[in-house]
Parts: sequence; structure tokens; C-alpha cells
Amino acid sequence: MRAGKGFSGYLKTIDSGFLMLDSFMVHYLRAGTGGSPLILVHGGGMWLYSFRHNIPALSAHFPVVALDMPGYGYTLPLSARQRYGLEDTSEVLLQFMNRLGINRASFLGHSWGGGWVLHFAHRYPERVEKLVLVDSSGLDVRDVIE
Repeated sequence: MRAGKGFSGYLKTIDSGFLMLDSFMVHYLRAGTGGSPLILVHGGGMWLYSFRHNIPALSAHFPVVALDMPGYGYTLPLSARQRYGLEDTSEVLLQFMNRLGINRASFLGHSWGGGWVLHFAHRYPERVEKLVLVDSSGLDVRDVIE
């Protein structure tokens, strides 16, 4: 299923669609070819749109996949449940990769997305090639003012 009429103006300019998982219909896009894929995971309160300026540059070098995580963007739940934890986000990423036939990928996680991919990497290290964390949550580092 493709995103189309009634969606964001941005979606009219890209080739995005939906992938059916066990508990969600995940909105995503793919761009670029060759090599090992990079999966972009947005932060809380955002959706794949937050990577709109990065996707063209990154996809010139390797395949890029961006998805709207559960509770955000155009990803739709298949049940009435509205709260999702780290186990849920890890399961979504695993099913997403499996359904797209991605055995191993690099991940870029921004903000909460960084925490989500850290948890995923902890649970499924064999599925992760590299991690890029941008202003990530999930790190137990104290803020220090000197």
C-alpha cells in the first residue's frame, strides 16, 4: 500500500509505502542502492520527515530505509493498545527487517530513536553492523557543567 491522497505534502514528493507487521502497519521509505543498508530511526514526537534533508545525501552512497516508529507519523496500530516500550520497539525493528529481507544493517538513531536502537542492538547484536547515535537517549551519562 502506498501513501497518497490525504497525506502530508512531503509524502507526495517521495516514494513511501506501508509494511504489514504483526501489530502495526508501518509507514516507511527506501532510497538508494548497493551495499549494506542504513536504517534511520527518528526520535520521539517526530517521524521519518525529520530525515528529509539527510535521505538524498545518504542514499547517494548506500541504501537508506526510514520508518515511522509505533505511535508516530503514519504508522498505524492494529489494536487499541497505545503504549509501547523498548521490547515493543525492538520487536517492530526485528519484524521490519525480516519482512524486508534485511539480515544485517547499520542504524542511525536520533534522540529517543538512539535509545530504541541501543536496546535493539543489545537484544540482537548479530543484526547490527554499526550504530550512529545523534543526541541519543539511553546512555547513562551525567550532564556536567564545568
